[in-house]
Amino acid sequence: MYKTGVRNIHFEKNRAIKSVTIRNSPITNFPTTLLTLPAIQHILLEYTKIASIDLGWFCLLKGLATLKLVKSNLQVVHGEGSTNLTTGLNIINLSYNSLRTLNLNGFAPFAELTQLVLTHNKLESLTGALNIPALAALMLNHNRLKQLDTCQWNDTQRLQGITLAYNYLRQVPACLERFASLAHINLNHNRIGYVRWEDLQQLPKLASIDLSFNRITAIPPDQAQYPPLLKQLDLYGNPIEVVTIPDGLNDSIHVTVV
Repeated sequence: MYKTGVRNIHFEKNRAIKSVTIRNSPITNFPTTLLTLPAIQHILLEYTKIASIDLGWFCLLKGLATLKLVKSNLQVVHGEGSTNLTTGLNIINLSYNSLRTLNLNGFAPFAELTQLVLTHNKLESLTGALNIPALAALMLNHNRLKQLDTCQWNDTQRLQGITLAYNYLRQVPACLERFASLAHINLNHNRIGYVRWEDLQQLPKLASIDLSFNRITAIPPDQAQYPPLLKQLDLYGNPIEVVTIPDGLNDSIHVTVV
């Protein structure tokens, strides 16, 4: 459904419908009758006026693979986070909305989720603990986060990338070293002045970290202080002098400062 003036949408039970797209619609409430479509695999709602959703609704759709509610008016996400209900949902995208706070416990039923996209919101805080064993990519860039503590998040062996660019962070999130599969960390355009390299050194698969446009003034003098597989370190836009880069570091790690 595209560019419709319809404000209420009702679905009758239908086992044939596998995908629903609603775009440029003035609807203010999520059409919960979507739950009567047992074969639904993909839901896309874009440019709507939907202000709230309950993640519990989607636990009933066992075949649902992707849920995208983007560029809308989403402000509240409810969800009790019961792990007694599980679903095969792979991707949740809630980007370009107006979320200010979010309880991560609500995503607990989605054990097979591989991508969680929360970019371009107004997030100031994340509460609860992330408990998604299959998660490979977490995207939180373009928000208003001043701090992020991942110490209460459950360990996952599959998280490969976390993006936190364009926030207000003053330090690298605590306990990232717990996620052994992390290969890429993006923290550009924050307010980070100090990095605990001894923590990042514990990430055995970290290949790249982007710290450009922060407030870092120096980096470790010894190559041994860096993660063992690090190949790319972006530092441009920081008040750092090239002469502080250890001799020979660029031979094994591509360091960008300008």
